[in-house]
Amino acid sequence: MGWHGKRKIEQISADGLEVLNLFANLNTRLSLRRAFDGRILTVVDSGGPRLAGGEDPHGLDDQLGDLPLFPPHPYEERQGAFLELAFMLAGHRLDVDWFETTVHRRYFVRT
Repeated sequence: MGWHGKRKIEQISADGLEVLNLFANLNTRLSLRRAFDGRILTVVDSGGPRLAGGEDPHGLDDQLGDLPLFPPHPYEERQGAFLELAFMLAGHRLDVDWFETTVHRRYFVRT
């Protein structure tokens, strides 16, 4: 979904779906957005807790645990931590076959 996915997840989730959007850019910025029923509930941003957002900015704090999501952890560690967070929230771990089948733009949608 790319950068525009942060707006599209509101549309995709409008029919009572829970949607997760994981975004990474070339400037070492990572974010995970969680939406439900057309609303952005929680945003976790690699810039740190001060950049949390959504209607319930701390709604995922219990799931963050000791994951190395924020600086001073290196970008590569943060990438893995954001994927791990997405796996935990979706209840599904991707395997290598999933990545090799096609280009994926929508990762997790769960009702």
